[in-house]
Parts: sequence; C-alpha cells; structure tokens
Amino acid sequence: MKNEIKKTVATPKDSQTQKQAATDGQKVPGGAKKLVGVKPVAKAITLSMMAAGFAKKKNAYDKLRAALEKRLQSLNKGIERFQLLVTQIETKLANMVAPNGNAALIQPLAKELLTLFPGFSYEVFGPSGLADAVTITFFPKDATAENRLSGEKCKSITIITKMPQGGIGVRDFSRDTHSHTPGSIGYASGLNHPTMTAPEDATVKWFAQYVK
Repeated sequence: MKNEIKKTVATPKDSQTQKQAATDGQKVPGGAKKLVGVKPVAKAITLSMMAAGFAKKKNAYDKLRAALEKRLQSLNKGIERFQLLVTQIETKLANMVAPNGNAALIQPLAKELLTLFPGFSYEVFGPSGLADAVTITFFPKDATAENRLSGEKCKSITIITKMPQGGIGVRDFSRDTHSHTPGSIGYASGLNHPTMTAPEDATVKWFAQYVK
C-alpha cells in the first residue's frame, strides 16, 4: 500500500495566532524572530534606590551649606575689622584741629611788631569780610576804653589772609580807589583800599610801613 503524503494547510485561525505571537515579540512557529524596536520592560525602582538618591543630594547640600556658612563667618569678621577701623578714623578726624592762621601767623607777627611800639599793647580782630581780613590794633597801655573804641592814639594794620593767588597781603589805607560806594559790601569790606602782596622774604619792618 502506497504511503500517503499528508499536506498541512494553514487555516485562518493559525495565521491569526502567528501574527499575534509576532506582535508580542515571541517566537512563532516556523522560526519567526522577535520584532526589532520593541522596548524592554523597565526595571522597577526600589525603596533602597530612592533612599540612596536622597542621601546623595542631602550630602551635597550639607557640604555646600557648611562652605557658605564658613565663608559668611569669615566675611563678617572682616566687616567687624573694617567697622573698627572706620570708627577709629572717624574719631581721629573729629579730634583734628585745622591750623589756625591767627595763631600760626598773625599772633607771632603782632608780637614782633609790638617791639617797635614800646608802651603799647595789641588786640587781634577777625577774620572778617570777603577777604578774611585780620586787623591788629596797637593802643597805649594807658588808653581808655573810649580811646580804644574811637581809635584815638591807636595804630593798626590789616592783614589779608585770603588772597586769590595764595599767600597773604596788607591793606594800604593810604590810598583809596573809590571803586565801591558807601553802604556796599565791598566798601564795608575795605576793598576801596588796595591790597599789597607780601613778598615771601618780607620782614617785620616791611609790615611796619603799613601800620597807620
């Protein structure tokens, strides 16, 4: 009896099974392979993994915070040092006394001029006016208050301590320019009388010629 060859005919149900298996990424009958590009299932995140991630972030935070606090402490110490220095400088500035022209120049000059007028005393008035004029008045020791007020028997010299070009000057009362009218600020400041610039090598005798 002849061997009968059996043929297997794929039914529609079998074709559907193969397609479904291919879609699921499994081997299908007939040596079919998985489809390329299908993402594998992600690994599950455990509690210990989350705890390790938090610990890493917390450690970085603690290090940065400690570094910033240390830097801030150092800066605050620097600020304290500067504040102390500022206070010391402010105190020194408050206690500084500017050189007084009256004490450093006028008083010594008045004493030297006084030697030329035996029996006299002197007083210093000023500075006043636009030119910071200082007047040295010499009066007899026996002069009355009325004499001193009226200027009778008195002699005086006016030193200009505020010169445009620097230095000092002497007002020459022997001349009158009449450039400022009576009642004006210039007139009251004595600006009608020219100012003679004192030379750098001026002696007491040079100033004495302007004592009137």
